[in-house]
Amino acid sequence: NEVQLLEKFAKKCFEDNKTTLSQEDITSIARELRSSLEGIQFHLKSPILRTENQHEKKITSCYFGHSNFKDFFTASWLASEIRTGGLQFITFIERYKKKTASYHSLILPFTTGLLAQARGTQEERQGWLMTFFKNLSSTLTPTDSLKNLSIMIRCLEELKAAKIEINTFDNIGFYKKNEIVK
Repeated sequence: NEVQLLEKFAKKCFEDNKTTLSQEDITSIARELRSSLEGIQFHLKSPILRTENQHEKKITSCYFGHSNFKDFFTASWLASEIRTGGLQFITFIERYKKKTASYHSLILPFTTGLLAQARGTQEERQGWLMTFFKNLSSTLTPTDSLKNLSIMIRCLEELKAAKIEINTFDNIGFYKKNEIVK
């Protein structure tokens, strides 16, 4: 699955704070997905990825054509973890709460939007969003209140764009009731 491969690549780049994945990284991810390097060669030719050092028709490294692709697919991995009941997302949120600006300005809002528009019933989407917001709000600290406000606003904007009723999230500690004007 190409999306799953792109998610794993993005997560690896984000966690290791690198822009280019080496052949060792690619091989490790292929093994994790129970594939071979040859098995994923086709997917490495995606227009989203750029490849380097093609030696004897073998790709030895790759990178995302634009950093927003990396951020989007990291958010896609995070949303997939939440939707499937995986627990790695909790560690991820806790570990990267003080990470780069892209984590706060893109990855968290992207994740909100992906969960709000995911396939599933309205109740399932609300459950996924509640899980995400509860875990996210537990990592926000009062000392970073301006940054937290910015994160909250961006995430709430994603909910509004998906036409999700915002006041259904009153009890998660993400904001206080009636402070957000519809």
